[in-house]
Amino acid sequence: MSNPRTDPSEKHIRITEDQRAFRGVPTGIKADRPSTLTLLASLKEHTGWLVGDQGCEEWHFSGFIRREGQVFVYAPEIQGRDLGEILLLEASHALPYLLRLVEALVWLQGRDVTLFPLLADAIIFTDDGKVLFLPPDFMLKIKDMRSSAYRIDAFEIINHPYLKGEARVCFSIGVLLYRLLTGGFPFSDTTEEGIRSKIRNLSVMPPHLAKPEIRQPVSAEILQALNKPDGFTLSRWEKNLTAWRESGIIREISSQEREEIESRAIAQKSKAEKSLRRKLFLETHGRTVAIAALSVIVAGAVLGSILSNVFAPRTTEGFTPEQVVEAFYTGINSLNHTIMEDAVAQKAGKGEINEATAIYVLDRQTQAYEGISYRVPADIWDAEGRPDLSPPYYVHGVADLDIRLIEGGDNPVFQVTYEKWGRGEVDEESTTAVPGSEGYAVTDRVYLERLRKYWVIVRIDRQKLEPLSS
Repeated sequence: MSNPRTDPSEKHIRITEDQRAFRGVPTGIKADRPSTLTLLASLKEHTGWLVGDQGCEEWHFSGFIRREGQVFVYAPEIQGRDLGEILLLEASHALPYLLRLVEALVWLQGRDVTLFPLLADAIIFTDDGKVLFLPPDFMLKIKDMRSSAYRIDAFEIINHPYLKGEARVCFSIGVLLYRLLTGGFPFSDTTEEGIRSKIRNLSVMPPHLAKPEIRQPVSAEILQALNKPDGFTLSRWEKNLTAWRESGIIREISSQEREEIESRAIAQKSKAEKSLRRKLFLETHGRTVAIAALSVIVAGAVLGSILSNVFAPRTTEGFTPEQVVEAFYTGINSLNHTIMEDAVAQKAGKGEINEATAIYVLDRQTQAYEGISYRVPADIWDAEGRPDLSPPYYVHGVADLDIRLIEGGDNPVFQVTYEKWGRGEVDEESTTAVPGSEGYAVTDRVYLERLRKYWVIVRIDRQKLEPLSS
């Protein structure tokens, strides 16, 4: 583990004043910047917790002091090791500390304390068996004032950027276990954005492939916490760690089995690296690829489309006007650009059809390479209760579709209201339930005419397009 806290400016220090000892935590604020210090003064009273077998007590910093050219926040001296130091121990020595951490988090959770991101130097295992959580609000605030190297090693490398609450903490426990058992972090990079990109896109090497002695049930639990943390709980981690303390996490293997596993690991690593490069390329150039693919499809399909229109019946044959409208909008969810094209005339809905075609191309390409689609149709997502999704999964399509006739006769007009979902920018500060997806409330006025024996949409006027609130 690279450890920027070996830089003296990043370390906690021991302060002696009037024959009393204190622990000083660096804030990253230069000693000659009192205005910045004023902004932090109100946060000094924020609460931390000291959790032990007999219960929990609130804990606060005492004040600020200038030392070594910067401002430190201090409190009475605490004897113990922080989480970053625990990660440098052998796994057999470190796992009891990790169990203490999970038990303390479960205790706080049971007292309705809002779970917070873990910081490597903000969690201290005291020599008398307790766990001290330095005030999270304060520590997270000063994190942003400290060096990039500190933020990477103490925060970014162990926290999921798009999760919150228990799911985020369970992911972090999985990361810590992965580091302790394999010797490396599952998502590591020299930049903050590099780590986030790997969390979004990298297929993690299973721990038992990275280190063949690791028992596969242990490996499977860690891998699930990293890949699907939404389904994990702290109580589950507590149960696992308690059981593993008795059964052990390591098994005996033969030299032949070791060679076989190491061979599989090499193949897995190569496959994961290729997949990562492709995903990063699509993240950066996906829109360009989609446009290019769409252009090829459109150019190649022009003649076929003409012949199809001349010789083949439309798939909407026999549909009522309302059924035609419904087919067009539900076609967005199924990426059925054929029925969408058959539902329209006079270039109506061209933007929606082009989008469905482009996403269809990218979706099939992803499935061909990885055997999975990250696109979740909006109607299915809605029917399943709108569960939280973790990137790279995203919601796409139409939900809450409502079609109302507002004018009948030979040229019927409908008002269509719905939610339109699609892939958006991934924002770590977002509070939406589906990071990486963005939704809009839409109202369209849809005009139909009779074309020979078919009802077709000839015009779509957009009446409303507003971002959905988080």
